[in-house]
Amino acid sequence: MILFTAVLNGIGQAIFWMTAAAYIKKCSSNLNKGAYNGFLLTFDLGSHITGNLMAGLVIPASSTTLLYAIFSGICFLMIFFWMFTPEPAPVPGQKKEVETEGDEGFGAMWQLIRTKKMLTFIPLCSLSAISLAVYQAVLIPVMIMGMEGDLTDDEKVSLALVACVGLGVGEVIGGFSFSYVQDTF
Repeated sequence: MILFTAVLNGIGQAIFWMTAAAYIKKCSSNLNKGAYNGFLLTFDLGSHITGNLMAGLVIPASSTTLLYAIFSGICFLMIFFWMFTPEPAPVPGQKKEVETEGDEGFGAMWQLIRTKKMLTFIPLCSLSAISLAVYQAVLIPVMIMGMEGDLTDDEKVSLALVACVGLGVGEVIGGFSFSYVQDTF
């Protein structure tokens, strides 16, 4: 089941990043694209903070089933939010590009993946996915194994997830730093 959901997550993330990049391209110019990319990156990485906090609070009070239901509901709300996001206003200083039919979506994503530049980027994407998997699959169990006392398994998981909030804070700071570097250099 976890492999199936990992595949679904990968497909969903690919669609999200392609459409988010296309939207940011329409919203920004070369002068402020770092701010827009950093804003998106910061909120994406900030989801680690809110997700870990929600999991840390919901699991001891209820069950993991309720947690997955809450996360699924948030995902569906975000789908509807993005479906009805208006077209951005024209940006001064941005060159108007000729748009072709089918410029975005699955076809564009698969064409991009086959380019030589992207083939060199795929290992970095894979490394990111592997590091996230290691973070969730190794770090949390290691923290749980080190906990002593009369805690239930759910309480241990909850404490480990709350402890991971610090990692999310570091990622958010990295997102802000990314926007500064991209706009400055």
